Amino acid sequence: MLYFDGASTKNEGSAGIVISNNQGEIFKKAVKLAFPYSHNEAEYEALAMGLDLAKEMKILNLKICGDSNLVIRQLNGDFAVKEPSLIKYRDEIQERLKGF
Repeated sequence: MLYFDGASTKNEGSAGIVISNNQGEIFKKAVKLAFPYSHNEAEYEALAMGLDLAKEMKILNLKICGDSNLVIRQLNGDFAVKEPSLIKYRDEIQERLKGF
């Protein structure tokens, strides 16, 4: 299970994840993003970080949970990606998801 969340302010962003595996182990990671991000960019950054960590942990099946309706619905194809900066994020995440 991967939980992800991103946040942003005028000057910076942050991204956090929690991963739990089948053995009941829990892994947490939070980072400060070095320059201003939109809230949705921070959400995508958090998800990317979580997918990378899950891959390093050799997790093959992954359930993903997040509080960003926009990011989840864009990835599922329910919402169009209207913001040009988010298209790159969506495409990169969809590519990473192929490993699970």
